[in-house]
Amino acid sequence: MLQSHVRRLSLRTAIMLPFATLMLVSVALMGYAAHVSYERLLTEQSQRVIGGLTSRTHGVLSHFLDAPYAILRVMRQEILFDDLYTPGDMTRIENKIRSLYNGAFIDLQQINVIGYATQQGEWFGLRREAGGGFAAMVRDKRSDWELRIHAGDSLNSPIIARYPDYDPRKRPWYQDGLAKNGPAWTSIYSNYDEKQEITISATAPSLDAGGVVQGIVVADVKLEGISRFLSDAPDLGRGAIFIIDAQGRLVAQSGNSPILASSSDTETLGTRLLARDSHHPLVRAAAPFLGEATDSAREITRNEGERLFLRVTSYTDPRGLDWRIAVVMNESDLIGSLRGEIQATLWGVMAIALLGVVVGLVLLQLIIQPILRTARAANSLARGEWRNEPMPGVSLRETAQLVDAFNDMSVRLRRSFQELRDRIVRDPLTSLLSRSGLCETLAERDQSASDGNVIVVALIGLDGFRGINNSIGHGAGDALLSSIANRLAIHCPEDGLVARVEGDEFAVVLSGPATTETMESVGQWALDLFAAPFRAGDDEVVVSACVGVAGGALDRQDGVEAHLRHASVALTEAKRRGPRTSRLFEPDMMSKSMERTRLIAEMAPALARGEFHLVYQPVVDLSRGGRVVGAEALLRWRHPRSGMIPPDLFIPLAEESGQILAIGDWVLRTACHDVATRLHRGWPIDFDLHVNVSVRQLIQSGFVETVEAALASSGLPADNLTLEITESSLATDGLLASDALTRLRDLGARVAIDDFGTGYSSLSYLTSLPFDGLKIDRSFINGMTENGQARTIVHSIVGIARSFDVHLVAEGVETPEQAAALRDLGCERAQGYLFGRPVPLDDWTDPAHRPQLAAG
Repeated sequence: MLQSHVRRLSLRTAIMLPFATLMLVSVALMGYAAHVSYERLLTEQSQRVIGGLTSRTHGVLSHFLDAPYAILRVMRQEILFDDLYTPGDMTRIENKIRSLYNGAFIDLQQINVIGYATQQGEWFGLRREAGGGFAAMVRDKRSDWELRIHAGDSLNSPIIARYPDYDPRKRPWYQDGLAKNGPAWTSIYSNYDEKQEITISATAPSLDAGGVVQGIVVADVKLEGISRFLSDAPDLGRGAIFIIDAQGRLVAQSGNSPILASSSDTETLGTRLLARDSHHPLVRAAAPFLGEATDSAREITRNEGERLFLRVTSYTDPRGLDWRIAVVMNESDLIGSLRGEIQATLWGVMAIALLGVVVGLVLLQLIIQPILRTARAANSLARGEWRNEPMPGVSLRETAQLVDAFNDMSVRLRRSFQELRDRIVRDPLTSLLSRSGLCETLAERDQSASDGNVIVVALIGLDGFRGINNSIGHGAGDALLSSIANRLAIHCPEDGLVARVEGDEFAVVLSGPATTETMESVGQWALDLFAAPFRAGDDEVVVSACVGVAGGALDRQDGVEAHLRHASVALTEAKRRGPRTSRLFEPDMMSKSMERTRLIAEMAPALARGEFHLVYQPVVDLSRGGRVVGAEALLRWRHPRSGMIPPDLFIPLAEESGQILAIGDWVLRTACHDVATRLHRGWPIDFDLHVNVSVRQLIQSGFVETVEAALASSGLPADNLTLEITESSLATDGLLASDALTRLRDLGARVAIDDFGTGYSSLSYLTSLPFDGLKIDRSFINGMTENGQARTIVHSIVGIARSFDVHLVAEGVETPEQAAALRDLGCERAQGYLFGRPVPLDDWTDPAHRPQLAAG
């Protein structure tokens, strides 16, 4: 029988083919896994870095461009209210502009020119010079109606430029200011002066008392200044931040590249460049992709072999700006040298694979199992399973080298990705989880839980950390934060998580029922951790904290972020109540927080619009049949939409936000003026004005001088003024306020401790404070006729006042029985609804002729 001759594979080929195939597949799978993981990390990093730069630029640009309108608002108001402009005489306008530029706005470097032009063509302005000085610019009859620019801020300074044909009314900023009939930005234009700088101006018409336009106030912002702050952005690397207008022309860009066309450009000399004509290569590369705004960074193209990522965000404001902010960055600036490290590692793996093929030709049987294990490990890597245990060793030396090299490659590749990941999920100072790491860890736990996780979140905010940091130094401050983080980590339960979510805020997340009892226990546990001092370098520092606690099931969509927001709102409430306080989140806190934020934002405009007013409640002398001997000035706020805002709501917010300084100064000046006017009309010369003062005002430098100025401007004698300070605030800041209290008494004014009996003061504490009077809190007056203990307390306070030889006033007297009891106990003065409700002073009659009110 004929034998069929079948071509057989050689043993060498039969051994080499499957072995080589397995190794190539393993290397390909590892390369694919590295590529997928790299692309995911690159996407996350581009969103974080470019998103952060975009948010920073938007915020800083808003602050940068709001400043000119603050100046215009002040100028318009003062020109109108003080009637500064007289046709043909710009002297008072000139003095006002000079005082503004040399006052609160001298540090606003973005503002180049402040000026005022009239309908008659008069013009005066101050221009900021490079050396730190100012140049005065004037056009009126003093300059023979030509524009003169002086070398200093005085018109006596040498003249450095003259422009006979200059007329401010023909300039773009003047015409735009008239046409838009309100505060608005002009189009971008070139200045008329010798510098010819590219500028955008904030303009607003100035009206007289009849609403007729007198002129235009203007504040110039150089585009060069916007480019300068764009160049200061951190983490930008070789990337670019630039701003374009609606026509796609450059407004500003980071770096040193000009935004104006030169004589060699295709555009007309001095015209702003289109983005596609920018001298910055990344701006040119991004130009075709600027058509519309995007919510996130995206890959757009390649530049010199590197991928570029771009985000475009709209920037508009109600005054007419229609710009776009663009951030473009190279791949290497986002991810560093990780790509090269991965490529080098993969090349090494390929070299090892070739070595394995050679070794496999010799020892097939011994190495087949290690090779299969290697393939399985590569498949695991392709699935992103980086935590595989090292493969076991083998007896053959060559095979062992292959396995060890693969293990080493896996470790190094895993370490490279882990280092990059740690930058995102770990806080570099304390090694705790970052906010992103906390959210990711809890999301992973929630996915593995069958019924979903129920958690308790405690957000811990340090009390006064900024002051501590300034006192001990930033290096010791960092050590203090690390010490706090270490204590939290040590004492946190095993299944809990600790993260540093802000500069001086830490989050502790615990599993368990989110009951009220549990959350209160967690809040107290967190406060107890701050009972002992912390190590900060070579020193020990005592730090207190407030805690906000929230809890509930993890939301599949929002994760822990909702609980963190709730805990943050609760922390704000805790801080409002003072140090070492814990608060649980309640649903109405969110709406209250939003309402408080709105009220804080509206306080300054409300003060400027005259929405605040004063009412006065009588203070009577019980020993003289209820004769009115004084009044307490009380602040009220009538909101145009919300009506009357309760004082116990907006006054604490004013103190928290610092606006109590401006509001308190207004109250003091207004009250002194009101009473001084009545004294001049014949009111009793011993009439006593009571004004409430915040301790924050009291410890502010220059407060005593403010009081002195209010007395001097109103003509009110100092001994007619009593300043009331709440006792509870003196208990925490009494030592800081003591010097100011002494100086106020030296001035002739009197000091009274308000709400006495509620601040837990002791007699020894009172001996260290200078004061002239006490006011009994209304809580004791309300119960003194039915409650023997309250009457005893009032009797004790009367004794304290006598022992210190100070006057005493009882607050909240509403019934004749209360008045009679107070008079019998020896309290001479009182105030309350029994004697009169708070009303404007215009509704009072002369106190000397008011009816005598019987005190019982």
